[in-house]
Amino acid sequence: MPEGNACPDRVVLEESVSSGKTAPEVQRHLDGCETCRGLYDQLRGENDLLLEFVGANRDRMNISSTPVISQSVPGYRLLRELHRGGQGVVWLAEQDGTRRRVAVKMLLQGRFATSRQRSRFEREVEVIASLRHPGIVIVFESGTSNDGEIYFAMEYVEGRTLDKWLEESTPTPREAVQKMLDVAEAIAFAHRRGVIHRDIKPGNILVDDNGQPKVLDFGLARLEDDQDAERAQMLATAAGEFLGTFAYAAPEQLTGDPGAVDTRADVYALGILMFEALTASSPFPPVESVADLVRGRLEGGVPRPSSRRKGIGRELDLITLKALDPEPDRRYENAAEFAEDCRRWLEGRPVQARGDSLPYVLRKSIVRHKLASSFILTVLFLVVISAVSLGILLIKNEQERRRVVAGSNAIIYAIASMDTEREGQMPQTASEFLAIWTKGIREELDEEPEMEAVLLTASGRGYIGLKNWELADEVLAEAEENIKEVFVGNRLRDSLLYAEILHQQARVDYGRGRAAIDDSDRAVLAGRPEEAQAYDEDAVRFFTSAVARYRNSLAIRTGQLEPPQEDLATSTHHLAAALRELAVSRQRLPSAAESSVELEALFDESNARFMEARSQWQVLEGESSGNLASVTNSLARTAYGRGRYDEALPLYRNALEMVTKHGDPNEVYRIGLAFKNYGMAHRAVEQWVESIAPLESSIDLLSNRYGPTDSRTLMAQEWLADSILRAGLDGSRAVSLAEITFEGRCAESEQYDYDLFVDTGVLLVDALMAEKRWESARSQFEELMSMLPPSAVSDPRTMARRLILDGEPNATSLVQDVPLDESPLVPEITKAITTARERGVRR
Repeated sequence: MPEGNACPDRVVLEESVSSGKTAPEVQRHLDGCETCRGLYDQLRGENDLLLEFVGANRDRMNISSTPVISQSVPGYRLLRELHRGGQGVVWLAEQDGTRRRVAVKMLLQGRFATSRQRSRFEREVEVIASLRHPGIVIVFESGTSNDGEIYFAMEYVEGRTLDKWLEESTPTPREAVQKMLDVAEAIAFAHRRGVIHRDIKPGNILVDDNGQPKVLDFGLARLEDDQDAERAQMLATAAGEFLGTFAYAAPEQLTGDPGAVDTRADVYALGILMFEALTASSPFPPVESVADLVRGRLEGGVPRPSSRRKGIGRELDLITLKALDPEPDRRYENAAEFAEDCRRWLEGRPVQARGDSLPYVLRKSIVRHKLASSFILTVLFLVVISAVSLGILLIKNEQERRRVVAGSNAIIYAIASMDTEREGQMPQTASEFLAIWTKGIREELDEEPEMEAVLLTASGRGYIGLKNWELADEVLAEAEENIKEVFVGNRLRDSLLYAEILHQQARVDYGRGRAAIDDSDRAVLAGRPEEAQAYDEDAVRFFTSAVARYRNSLAIRTGQLEPPQEDLATSTHHLAAALRELAVSRQRLPSAAESSVELEALFDESNARFMEARSQWQVLEGESSGNLASVTNSLARTAYGRGRYDEALPLYRNALEMVTKHGDPNEVYRIGLAFKNYGMAHRAVEQWVESIAPLESSIDLLSNRYGPTDSRTLMAQEWLADSILRAGLDGSRAVSLAEITFEGRCAESEQYDYDLFVDTGVLLVDALMAEKRWESARSQFEELMSMLPPSAVSDPRTMARRLILDGEPNATSLVQDVPLDESPLVPEITKAITTARERGVRR
């Protein structure tokens, strides 16, 4: 459009003439500019003459059928027409000399094409010529015919269009997804080079005789970020102008806003193709007008592919519906992400697509609130738990009616916290909401101890999920006191609710015990043996309590429930795990040698309980399931704890096979844990290379589920970097992983752990030294020390790296002039230097 008094481009005038529509600002300019008015009249006259010529000679030109073959393309003999689209015609041709068959594309309007049409055609030649990929047709050359028409010669593909291939092949879901993966990878290649296709449809995808799909027709392609203003102007879509094919167009394409169209429009078209490939039907109902089509696209409402055809699981539904979301921000960002999920599904790995979360549903209904997903998921969990608990009580009399009302008020109190107009700042985290929830329970159910115990137990489970052991212990203790008010003596021992409270309290003890073991390990690495022993003693105390509580819970459930029951299997499984951890933690104490018989007895009972749980899960769930995989993993961990690594390794592998093949694909953490355990089992026997692949899979899953900066992801990345270094493989990759992990640790301001931070920091220093990047290593080491407390100078791990960086790994004096042979930390320093050397650090 003209700015100020500037004359409009010829292209704009041609478009006005050909469309019969002139923008108001252009019309105002024409009314006051004789030059532009004269050009406009000339173009209109030429257009009228062309239309008259075409109309009078339609039969002789054979426009409605096959055009007369022209022999005007130098170097090629045109044989027959292959395809005719909105702007171009494609001929089968034979190249002179080589006899190679090619496809020659020419402008449909030939010499009568507008400047805009010519610009687009020339741009198509340039775009395809820059895209060398097995899934995209190859351009051989371009030029001008003897008649002055522009053309280009490209690869001729013997095959069928995608829709014909689907119709004739009737592929299985796996075959369909594989084909869509091939197409998506070709489009992803274009996206990586800044090219948006904008007209993906079955007719623009040919499947050759080898089954390889080829994407063609980039006539409407656009550069995502073209720095050449002139070329960008050629490619720009005029406001309000639609380019593409209606049946495969994204909602933002139909609005006519060129600025709204990016790589996600191609993703939408891929989603339609995926739906059609899986179901042999369109995701959209027939429409009677373009207005209905636009309205239907904008409103969404695409059915699940599994509702059209059996054998299509939930994950394929998620992939397809994510690509077809009417909101671009909720689709895959580009074709590469779509292709990755297709690949994940084919390989049996969890996909990245997820169903609509409660935050999204609430946002669609109450647009004025934007809630954190973790917070709302907690709301969902607690409300469901509470609703089930309340439903257990039959409303038979006034007393029970009051109890239900009181319980409901506790829920309403918590939900009201989401209303910022009533409560001020609403909770932003699960912990904040749990605090409000628990407060409501205490205030509303003070006179209903049984109901209060039910809901406080639910609150305790929430805190366990957040690993907040102190608050979990506090609310569960309240629940226990309440239930003891209701049931006394034998009645208490027969209460399944009391059994549930005991079970959850045992989970808290178990969690605290595991945390104490982790603290002990870090204290050992830091050269603090007395502190490590104190943690080990704490661990023994916690696991002893856990075993006792699990035993009591299991005894109550065994007396009240007829097997098979999920609660019985769960209690048996958890008791076995607590027995194992008690044995492992007692092994770490100085008195372990004196009680070896008792330790073996604990390990033996643990194994027996695991086998009992395994039998129960087999009855409940069949020969292979996620819970069976968990038991198998536990058996492996028991063997690991006993130092029987040769037994542990095949068990970990068996658990991994079970959970990947038969477990719930949505239990990403369980699958990621299975990969991690298998990798760690290899590390235990110093099979560094073999540990890498499972650790990589673990990181992929954990990052997808919890995010790249979650502590679980960071820990797996640290182990992976260490395995790479010890295996003597790609040191630069180890550096990259260590850098990411260190940055993640730096960001853990609220969960800062000194020992983890030091471990990650020295790993990065070791990786840099292993790459012989001594100056970078020294700089990184100084940065690490600046972030640590002054006492860190006496940490054996940092002292060892200081010695190595100073070029004195065998020095007789330490940094603070303490004689090496007199230092109480000599063993720990020696161990730290050995660790660095095993990571490939050599002067």
